[in-house]
Amino acid sequence: AISVANSTFTIGNAVVQSGTTTTLSMSLKDNNNNAITSGLTITFNKSTGASDGSIGAVSNLGSGN
Repeated sequence: AISVANSTFTIGNAVVQSGTTTTLSMSLKDNNNNAITSGLTITFNKSTGASDGSIGAVSNLGSGN
């Protein structure tokens, strides 16, 4: 099971200007701080700010990231 306390979510830039990109990353870990490398489906959603954008393809690096 995923441990929220041991897992992290990061975004490359807190503000993303129109026409630019940034990277969203998740590092999933279990209660024993082991990387969770498969068996889950992750979905990123966004909310609209001053302008709208999209989220591109999601890649599993196989390392828990």
